[in-house]
Amino acid sequence: MMSGSITLVAESFSIADLTPVAVRAKLKSLGVREQIVFACWPAFREGFKIKWEVFISHLDDFWYPSSDDVIVTSATSSWALEITHEEIVRFFRLDNTKHRQSTA
Repeated sequence: MMSGSITLVAESFSIADLTPVAVRAKLKSLGVREQIVFACWPAFREGFKIKWEVFISHLDDFWYPSSDDVIVTSATSSWALEITHEEIVRFFRLDNTKHRQSTA
């Protein structure tokens, strides 16, 4: 067990009252650097790889308020984004710097 070596930083916000343009801007502001991400819909047990910019640009095609939950992650598992059917966004960034240093 890696007790104390990994820190999870979370940001949570509602997008219920935001316009689609404002939602895309907020997601872009999260600082995701990866080009390719994994998007999955737990309820359907479906997912695929997609470019982050394409996912954000076409969010309305991939996520429907009131019915869908979608989770997007990096290939390195350094962060995860959850968008719930309740229009809540949770962004988790894994700070595993200490763990990487201890295993080097």
